[in-house]
Amino acid sequence: MKNLKTHIFAFMFTFLSLIQPVQKAHAFVIPVFDANSFSQDLISAARTIEQINNQISQLQNQAQMLINQVKNLTNLPTSIASDLQISFKH
Repeated sequence: MKNLKTHIFAFMFTFLSLIQPVQKAHAFVIPVFDANSFSQDLISAARTIEQINNQISQLQNQAQMLINQVKNLTNLPTSIASDLQISFKH
């Protein structure tokens, strides 16, 4: 019986001593700052913002173009409007 207890104790001691270093290795994680990756991320973010600004400018220009077209259409004489309606019906 004493021999069995000794074997169990030895097994448990060995098992726990093998598990202990693995747990400690995961417990102390040191964050790493990669300056190269960070700078690439900043460049990518800046380019994305630039693309978004370009898209906003394009949308503003398109909206202004539509406003100008509406103004031009409202300034047309009514005789031209009726001629256009007749031509669209054919």
